[in-house]
Formats: sequence, structure tokens, C-alpha cells
Amino acid sequence: MKTAVVLARGQFRTGHAKTAHGLILHGRRYRIVAVIDETCAGRDAGDVMGIGKRGIPIVSGFGELDRVLVRQANPPRPRNPALKCGASTHRYGDEPRIKIRGVQLPSTPAPLHPSTLIIGVAPTGGRLPPAWRKDIREAIRRGMDIVSGLHDFLGDDPVLSRLAGRKGVRIEDIRRPPRKLELARGRIWPVPVVLVCGTDCAVGKRTVTIELARGARKRGIDAALVATGQTGVLVGADAGAVIDHVPGDFMSGTVEAMIDRMVGRGKELVFVQGQASLLHTAYGPVTLGILYGARPHYTVLVHVPGRKVRPSFPDQPVLEPMVEAALVKLLSGADPVGISLNCSGCGDRAGVLLRDYERRTGLPAVDVLRDGPGRLLDALLGRLADDHRFRYGPGLRRAIREARSRREGTA
Repeated sequence: MKTAVVLARGQFRTGHAKTAHGLILHGRRYRIVAVIDETCAGRDAGDVMGIGKRGIPIVSGFGELDRVLVRQANPPRPRNPALKCGASTHRYGDEPRIKIRGVQLPSTPAPLHPSTLIIGVAPTGGRLPPAWRKDIREAIRRGMDIVSGLHDFLGDDPVLSRLAGRKGVRIEDIRRPPRKLELARGRIWPVPVVLVCGTDCAVGKRTVTIELARGARKRGIDAALVATGQTGVLVGADAGAVIDHVPGDFMSGTVEAMIDRMVGRGKELVFVQGQASLLHTAYGPVTLGILYGARPHYTVLVHVPGRKVRPSFPDQPVLEPMVEAALVKLLSGADPVGISLNCSGCGDRAGVLLRDYERRTGLPAVDVLRDGPGRLLDALLGRLADDHRFRYGPGLRRAIREARSRREGTA
């Protein structure tokens, strides 16, 4: 696993830093060793996110990063009783060592040198803040690869690309569309496909999709995660493409092709990450492209309770989840099986809100980071028990039987 620093200057505490947050919460491709954001330097990234300490320091820049990594590599050492028995210290080359009973041990481990700088924000419009170019140049000079999910392709920047070439490092633009573009053909899926959709951007769709896929795998189901945004690709999905940068004619075909690959690999259940909302004036076309390509059988709705208007689009109201569910069903026939509320800002009201949404919708409602995805999976498996459209793999068959047994045991 590669080690990486996340760049999120001035934005780690905002919704624009969802890439940074996703990498810390769910990342499998990179081990995050630090976050750069001068506005909350000195704190632990997990504490700022509200998920508890993760041992990931937030620093103000590369200078402070060096000092933190040196401290981590050389923590205060307890006094060694052996030194009282004639042990001695001396220089060996450039590295101080302790000599105990004829064995020379290094006393100052070298600090960790991260291999990658990841742009950790997804601002409206996806443009690179001009002031960040200095950080990117510094990272390249240090021999670090650059990974970016912005709409501005850093690899096309002549200054940055020349510098990267001289230093022998890679610039990876995650948003570049796949080389092979396909038109959708309207494939009929032999396994269940679940689309995680929502009422707006930055409500937690990716988080819910990952938690559902992980929860299904823990139950022995060979489930696939299909990512449609930059963070989902970065954290390590089974298949992924940033759909908002695929030409419009090929959005649906790209999603369809990814699901088809998962079916071809024998996956028993496919979870697809949605984007934005069908009702979003700016991003709705991407949402529709994903829906047409996924052709889902079931949906899970994600919503932030209390959000009345869209951030950065204050003239656009955010409607209730069942409005989105009705539109999705109209266009695809997919039935909703549950709701995940993002209650990070609800405080003590979370439980009341969840019960209220259950009463009003008749669907299970959870906050997956607080409650886990179990009840959503139970609801899905309950629907699949009576759905005869698919060929079920052994793991999914067993999970359906176990869910039915639990349900009957508590009836």
C-alpha cells in the first residue's frame, strides 16, 4: 500500500473535502500519513471528522510535515538499563548507533517519506486553487507522485508535466475518461443491482455504498462495488470511472460496461454509487446517465435531514427522499428498500429523526456510520427472498436463508 499526504488547504472541515474524508475512512489503495490544512494544523484528522483519532496529523505545510514525520520515526526512548552496564554510543557512518553486547543497533530510524500527494478536495467546478500549485511543485521536487481528481488535468499543465518528467514521477488524473467508450445496450442483469442514490451532492452516497458492500461481504456474499466518482475510484472500488467527465453519449454505456465486467467475474450482488440527484439542475444529467446505465432493481436513498437548499446552489430546494425514489422508480422500475440519513449534524435528535422517517416512509432508516448497514441489508435480502428474476450465487442464497431465519426467529 502506498503512503500519501492529502492536500486540503482551508477546506478539510468543509463538505468539499469529501475526497480527503473518504480516503481516511475507507481507503484501501493508500495509507494516509498526514493532511495539509493550515486552518486546523496540530489536530488529528479523525478528531476533526468526528470519527475518533486515526493517528493522522494535520500540518500547515511540508516544513511541518518533515518535523512531524521525524518525531514519529524517533519517539522519546525510555532510558535503557543496558547503558548502565557499559553500553556505549558512537557514530557509524552518518547514523548514530547503540552498541549492546557487541550488536550494533540503529538509534534513529529514518523518517517515513510519503510517495504520493493526493488532491483531497472536490470544489464546485473542480478547478485547481491557484495557490496550491506551489504545494504541487514542492511535492514533485520531493519525488512524490501527484494524484488528482479535479476537472483541471494537472498532467496537461506544461510546467508541472516538465517538472514531473525531470523528477521521474507520475501525475495521475483520476477524472480522465476510459480509453474505450461504449454506448449502452440495455443489458438485462442476471444478478441483483442496487443503486445508492440521493437527494443532493455530498450527502454520503459513496460512504453508504461502501458500507453496504462491506457488510454484504461480511455475510459471505461476493458483492461488487462500482464507483462513479473520483473518491470511490481512489479508495479502491472493484470497478470505477468518474462519470461526470465521460462524454454524454457514453455515460450510460460506461456504467453498463463496469457492471457487465462484475457480472462476468461471477459477482453475486452489485452496488453502484450514484451521483447528485435527478432534480439537480447542474448535475442531474450525470445522475440520469448512471441510472440508465445501471438499470437497477433496487435503490437505497441517502439524505441529509434538515438540508433545505443545495450548497453552492441556494436557489435549488432539496426535496424529501421519497420524491427522488418515485422518480427513480418511474424511470427504471427500481424499488426503494431503505433510507440512510446523514445525521452528522443532528446531535441528540438523530434517533428521533430516524424513527420519524421510518414512520413516514414505511422503510428502514439508519445512519450507516452510527448504526451500520445491517438493517438495510436485511431489508434487501427480504425482498430478494421473493424475487425470482435472478440466478443466486451460493453466498447470496445462504445470506437470504440466514436473514429469513433471523426474521422468523424474532417474529
